[in-house]
Amino acid sequence: MDWNDPDANFDVQFVNPRNRFFKWNSFEGKEENDKAQLVYSKEYFIDDYMKGDWLINVNYKGSKTLNPFYMKATIFFDYGMPSQRSVVKLFKLHLKNVNQQLFKLSGNPMTASK
Repeated sequence: MDWNDPDANFDVQFVNPRNRFFKWNSFEGKEENDKAQLVYSKEYFIDDYMKGDWLINVNYKGSKTLNPFYMKATIFFDYGMPSQRSVVKLFKLHLKNVNQQLFKLSGNPMTASK
């Protein structure tokens, strides 16, 4: 996942097929006003060990800037294999404090939907 505004505050939530989730906050571990810690991307690896749907959600909490907030997700399939392929999804987020589903990864092998 990549985004355009390092001052944007948002949570990314991954919900596995058993409805357990992991959440990451864009400000997690970041010191206020420390430009050396600005982050514009984050990688996550989801393998197909668990059959079923994975939901990827985001809760945009706002930014210090008034710039529009864009998030890009690049989804790789068969990562590192000769058959590797990718799908790119772009989202413009403007609703604040709303948990929104960005997309779903389904099945085994995994396929992107939404």
